[in-house]
Amino acid sequence: GLGASNIVGGVVGLASGAADFEDVRHEGDVTGTNAATGGVIGRANLSFDLVRGEHHGKVRGAVATGGIAGSVTLDTTLQQVSTSGEVEATGQYAGGVVGILTPGAATMATIEEARRVGGVTSLDGYVGGIVGMSTGAISVTDVTVDGDVSAGASGYAGGVIGLVVAPSY
Repeated sequence: GLGASNIVGGVVGLASGAADFEDVRHEGDVTGTNAATGGVIGRANLSFDLVRGEHHGKVRGAVATGGIAGSVTLDTTLQQVSTSGEVEATGQYAGGVVGILTPGAATMATIEEARRVGGVTSLDGYVGGIVGMSTGAISVTDVTVDGDVSAGASGYAGGVIGLVVAPSY
């Protein structure tokens, strides 16, 4: 998909309610020019559960760019996901699977059995092979990243997660 709107996804641009998916596969490039670009979903506002999801193709965006999801808030569970192809962001929050996770204060984001092949780059910001940035509790188990991860001069880059910020209570 190609979009000039704020939110672009290969399958769903914006899910403003709970989004539960199983057995989703998207092939092809996804390009957004503003915020929240993802290979499967651009942005999920309430909760996002994906079991057996795949995206294969390049994902290009500005802010919050991910191989599966650009931006996800509150409850998030990703199981048995895979993504391949370059992920490129001109702004902050680039992740091989998720650009930015914002779990709620009483919730934890969970990523299990994730496979990532391809580079993840951002000119400015937080970059991770799996998650660019998480602003809360996150559990990551059984993940594989095969590709380069790079951030601009003022950014943070991690093979799995670029930056985890613990919430204040």
